[in-house]
Amino acid sequence: EYWIGSKDYLLEGVLNHRFLQVAIKSLSISPTLFENRYVSRISNWNNLDTLKNTFIQELFAQGFIPFKFGFIKPSARYQVITNHTYFTRDTAFIFPTQARNTIQILQLGLESKFSIKNLHFEHQIFYTQDLSSSNVIRFPEWHIWGSWYYQKNLFKNALLLRTGIDWHYRTAYYTDAYMPAVKQFYLQNNYLVRAYPIVDIFASLLIKKTRVFIKMSHVNDGILAKPDNGYVVTPFYAGLRRTFSLGFSWRLFD
Repeated sequence: EYWIGSKDYLLEGVLNHRFLQVAIKSLSISPTLFENRYVSRISNWNNLDTLKNTFIQELFAQGFIPFKFGFIKPSARYQVITNHTYFTRDTAFIFPTQARNTIQILQLGLESKFSIKNLHFEHQIFYTQDLSSSNVIRFPEWHIWGSWYYQKNLFKNALLLRTGIDWHYRTAYYTDAYMPAVKQFYLQNNYLVRAYPIVDIFASLLIKKTRVFIKMSHVNDGILAKPDNGYVVTPFYAGLRRTFSLGFSWRLFD
């Protein structure tokens, strides 16, 4: 795959094998109009002659190891980023700037699925590390997701039942803060978003083209003692509280 413009380009190649996938990507992205120029009563900047294209080089590899009850997929992703553009803040307002040094990010992952009769267990684990210690791209070091559910066809395969729990957990990190005046996220070093697990329970019925589902999101809300009885997605923006959802989807095409 490729795309080439006046200043930007995307080059990507993928090699697929039964047990291995390897992909390489090279990307050049121009600064946005907002990053280049902004004028208001609060703040203004002009970066037309200072911000450069951001260059991203990425190498990705994923294996596939099948066995009787499921499979596992180990993976590795390595990125080299030059001229990364991000927002930071001074005493008055936020403004865009670029990283002076090259950023190197390594992510190791493991995806798995196990099935024992009608019980299914799906997992994803990611470990991410900034090898260059740039500290301008923020992410949790560990992120773990799982889905454990019971699935069975009923009434001569006329109805598919699935019920179980979804959960995920990530370690603490200094997530980006949000500036609503310009709808941008920016770096901050004062608010540590704590590690926190989130558990959802669900049930769904699939009848031909129609799916009906119920879901209780964040069922563990308020179980832990304060201040660990909830979570935030970004500083001063609380995450979803315990919420009940009921809905359906209907496909109008095959």
